[in-house]
Amino acid sequence: MIALAGVVGFFVGSNAGATRESIRLFGLVTVPAAPSTLAAVAAGVATVLLVLLLGAVTLAARVDDEAVR
Repeated sequence: MIALAGVVGFFVGSNAGATRESIRLFGLVTVPAAPSTLAAVAAGVATVLLVLLLGAVTLAARVDDEAVR
């Protein structure tokens, strides 16, 4: 999943580099529209989202186990 996000980021960077110098992400950070940069950012965002999802599932499982006992 993370590798796929990196590949998609690379393609977006390849196409956006011809029209834009930089891209603002979430209105917070400006990054160059280079393929390697956008691939790294996409992989990083995917990693953070998956870690948050795993944390939420783990917390929900723990709370559910405590409710049964």
